Amino acid sequence: MAARKPPLPPYDLVVMAASYGGLHALSEILGGLPADFSVPVAIVQHRTVKPSNLPWGRSPPRSAA
Repeated sequence: MAARKPPLPPYDLVVMAASYGGLHALSEILGGLPADFSVPVAIVQHRTVKPSNLPWGRSPPRSAA
């Protein structure tokens, strides 16, 4: 008997979004994912552009990728 392939995940990408106040919630969700979670996760975060509120001191360059 041939080995069965595991079923494909139902999604190709998981996208989550949160404002600055939602970082704790995102941490809880991501921390609860199993180690073998195979679907890529993209996170979008809405934050202010004030340099004092950004860890890198200014807005990062934008990417088209």
